[in-house]
Amino acid sequence: MNILITGATGLIGQSLGLKLVAEGHKITVLSRNKLKAQSQVPFPCEVIEHDLVQAPLPAAAFRQIEAIVHLLGETIDGRWTEEKKKEILQSRKASSENLLLNCPESVKTIVSASAQGFYGETDDTAVDETSPKGFGFLAEVCEQWESVFQNLISLKKKRVVIVRLGVVLSRRGGALKKLINLFQKNLGAVLSDGRQWMSWISLKDATDVFYSALTQPSWNGVVNAVTPKAVTNQEFTEKLAKALNCFTGPAIPGVVLKVALGEMSQLVLGSTKVKPSVLIKNNFKYTDSDLAQFFSQELVDFRDGQGLFEAEQFLPYPIEKVYSFFADAQNLERITPETLNFNIKNMSTAAIQKGTLIDYRLKIHGVPASWQTLIEVWNPPYEFVDTQLKGPYKKWHHTHQFRSFAGGTLMTDFIRFQLPMGGLGRMVAGSFVESDIKKIFDYRRKVIADQKF
Repeated sequence: MNILITGATGLIGQSLGLKLVAEGHKITVLSRNKLKAQSQVPFPCEVIEHDLVQAPLPAAAFRQIEAIVHLLGETIDGRWTEEKKKEILQSRKASSENLLLNCPESVKTIVSASAQGFYGETDDTAVDETSPKGFGFLAEVCEQWESVFQNLISLKKKRVVIVRLGVVLSRRGGALKKLINLFQKNLGAVLSDGRQWMSWISLKDATDVFYSALTQPSWNGVVNAVTPKAVTNQEFTEKLAKALNCFTGPAIPGVVLKVALGEMSQLVLGSTKVKPSVLIKNNFKYTDSDLAQFFSQELVDFRDGQGLFEAEQFLPYPIEKVYSFFADAQNLERITPETLNFNIKNMSTAAIQKGTLIDYRLKIHGVPASWQTLIEVWNPPYEFVDTQLKGPYKKWHHTHQFRSFAGGTLMTDFIRFQLPMGGLGRMVAGSFVESDIKKIFDYRRKVIADQKF
């Protein structure tokens, strides 16, 4: 299929796009910033630059499009001022209306995200796809968001699936990523009395729900994308702390959260126990349905204060050419921001190979530092690994992986790192280090995207 995706730079958009391309589908991405989207999405696609909140998508943009996945929506993080609430609503309702205004009959399938916020506060009562709308700001947003697509469902001119997402868990972003940083600093805690229910789903399973919604002709209407096993906030907190091998502080009173977060506090204090009746009926196969088991696998690299940074980038060149670019040590200087003053001082071999020692100098926030790495693994053209022997980190282990993908190369980086001075190091510098690594890779991503291999 030829599939149009909005919100493709988000967690689900990137994951779903990779899966669709791997299965042979062609992707068109809609984004307000074409260059940014091209550098961020890890799969080949055509990018159309358009602000869907401000104006309808022209009819010409739908040429050859057979299906749509609509993931666009302003983040609900941050204090809910009146302006913020307006942005949250408009980014969903206006974008949906503008997406459909010129949508032709040739588009046969539309899958739109929504959220479990539709049900509002449910206390201990389980709700499913047949349950009525609840109360509160998010319930109103979801109702107006979905109403645009409900009209199509009633007309039966297209197959429409509305996916009401629970809390999507992934170490790569979203709520879990933020909690990892807090818990590693031993700042995690039960919220209020901890009895509020949380309905969750892993990124892998959420991706598979959207994929099934797109490709299974029998799927129609509303689908709750959650696991069958909702957990309380106390269960979630205890299992997360155990998986990270850290301890938690005293419970945070609800009144404190209300003062600190304002109306947004309903996100963490509200209780929503959602049942995925449609997924169960359709025999959906979960990869992750037990929270403790999911945490043990997803967070193994974060135990005992370790950090993990992951990045993916697609390049439309053969794997041999991409790998050979990185096999040239001088290119490491070319793809590193000038502010780091990165300079290779010595290599133990003429060309990089297993066992090569590389000595270099750089500046970290203006402070000169020496670094020595060992090429621990060298497996052309698929993988190499460099490990810090001397340098500013207690641990630095960088795995570079390459695989042939969709006529080009998918490059994946895993950096496992640990700061010196234990908890104090994490408290003082943890957030800065991850931000610095992200900036380096954002720069590298742009340089490599412009590189002719």
